[in-house]
Amino acid sequence: MTSPKSVGRISFIALPDCDLKVLTAAALDAINDAQSVIVDQSLAEVIAPIATVVAVAGDQPTDLAKAAVAAAKEGHDVVRVFFGDGILRGSLHEELAIIHKSNIDFEVFPTVPVDFAVGFYAGAMFDPARTESIHLLDAKDSYELGNYLGNKTTLILRGTTNEIGRFASDLVAAGRTESTPMVLVQNAMTLDQRSYRMTIGDAVDQIKSHKLQGPAHAVISEAAGQIDRNAWFETRSLFGWKVLLPKTKEFSVDVPALLAKAGATCTEVPTLSVEPPRAPQQMEKAVHGLVSGRYQWLVFTSPHAVKAIKVRLDEYGLDARAFSGIRIGAVGADTVAILKEIGINPDLISPDDTNAGLANLWPVFDQFQDPMNRVLIPRADVAVESLSATMISLGWEVEEITAFRTVRAAPPAPAIRDAIKSGGFDAVLFSSASTVRNLVGIAGKPHPTTVIACIGEQTAQAAREMGLTVDVLAEDTTLPATIAALIEHGEKLRLAAVEQGEVVWRPSVKRLTRKRS
Repeated sequence: MTSPKSVGRISFIALPDCDLKVLTAAALDAINDAQSVIVDQSLAEVIAPIATVVAVAGDQPTDLAKAAVAAAKEGHDVVRVFFGDGILRGSLHEELAIIHKSNIDFEVFPTVPVDFAVGFYAGAMFDPARTESIHLLDAKDSYELGNYLGNKTTLILRGTTNEIGRFASDLVAAGRTESTPMVLVQNAMTLDQRSYRMTIGDAVDQIKSHKLQGPAHAVISEAAGQIDRNAWFETRSLFGWKVLLPKTKEFSVDVPALLAKAGATCTEVPTLSVEPPRAPQQMEKAVHGLVSGRYQWLVFTSPHAVKAIKVRLDEYGLDARAFSGIRIGAVGADTVAILKEIGINPDLISPDDTNAGLANLWPVFDQFQDPMNRVLIPRADVAVESLSATMISLGWEVEEITAFRTVRAAPPAPAIRDAIKSGGFDAVLFSSASTVRNLVGIAGKPHPTTVIACIGEQTAQAAREMGLTVDVLAEDTTLPATIAALIEHGEKLRLAAVEQGEVVWRPSVKRLTRKRS
């Protein structure tokens, strides 16, 4: 007799926008621990980087609730991510009715409502000493405005820009001081947020001057007059920037995380596909040579080479002990990192992450000290002639084998290709000459307004040969240094925009602004 299935639990998690950082640690833990994650369609791409989203037939609340119940009855702990905050926006009424009928345990993770958090994200930090009350009002509705005239009364408005402007004028007419500070915020708490400082007396004129339309929030408070000093969200150097990262390999640093700290989002596009060699005999022979002590040195010039050798060792039931007695050379921080992951500390590392750097350090073969003169270089199907030539000139016998093949990746999705060519990305970060050539080959040239950042002069030269203008080139040829240089470039653009009285310094948005003007 089989025991009955245990029933899972359903966790409702509110997400008011596309920023995962608003989620609590407990909510993120629930997502990580869940066996099934079901989300509103509008949030699928947002959640995809941190969880595998379950496909559901239908997008109505009842469809999603029924899918959550079915998964829970299979014993899954289910996370149901919905758009809203769970307090003022995002009703769970229909879904909870279905959950109650199923008698399944559930919990809810609300977030701070955008309506209350908007002031903090705009830099209007409420001062308890100057705030006696806070009121959330819909700008389109009618109120007894005499209740809201005190200088220590903070108002948070939601509505369209025109409705907020009319409300501000009515408030002045009712007797509140027209110099009372106000900040109007559009797309609050997202990477498209824009804040405009004004007073309730000039709100209508400012809204017309900035040509503001559509939904917005406004904070009327003495705190709104301090946003120039207290702004922190929108003033990040790359705030709202969309950065394209063409890749030929895995990086040892978390590029999206570094860019996110400066306010940018990162879209990664593979430009290279790694395939096994067409003829595996060379690799089999090399592995036998490693085990039998045929080589004095084993040199890895890329992480792919390490992975290819490791795959072969795994097939033979071998591990890092197979390298016992062999000296290891490595090119690139990523190569060193993956070697250390499998328990190998290289004996010789290129100081500048290039083949030439390793060649400059390579020792002369000494027949009295070195037991043999053979060097094995597992590589791609493209030779590293400059490195092997230097080794040969120093008395070494070099054996290069094809450990893997590199082929150009398939083109990215049409939407990404269009964004690349039309200027939808604010910057492209090229990590090697091959990423430049491969991206142009599979997706076309980036738009002239897109900021081009390159790691190293070789990468920059490849970009110039493709007709691109290099805007960012760090002295240090590392990924973190190049990202730091891109952030510095963005900060210069931000300060220039501030000096000109502008609130936008994103190249993609300024391009659209120029088109409309």
